[in-house]
Amino acid sequence: MLNSAIIQIVDFCVQRRWQVLCFGILLAVVSATYDVRRFSITTDTDSLISQDLPWHQRQSALSKAFPQKERAFKTLGSIPLGRSGRQWRVFSA
Repeated sequence: MLNSAIIQIVDFCVQRRWQVLCFGILLAVVSATYDVRRFSITTDTDSLISQDLPWHQRQSALSKAFPQKERAFKTLGSIPLGRSGRQWRVFSA
């Protein structure tokens, strides 16, 4: 049963190879367009979590009370990367 279904699908694709190829390309273009327009990624973790949660409100209040704690994780200067000689520069905002 499964074997005959696979054979029928392969036969269909072989007989209509140009239509299947065009359909696949069209599907890829439509999918890529949808992806570019609809999906976005942000690295701002404060906007990813709801502001209405009690623990997030306490965390925000703590961050406002002690701003030096946030800056402790950021580094001023440059960091050498091994033998390549390249350097990454990280600056605090």
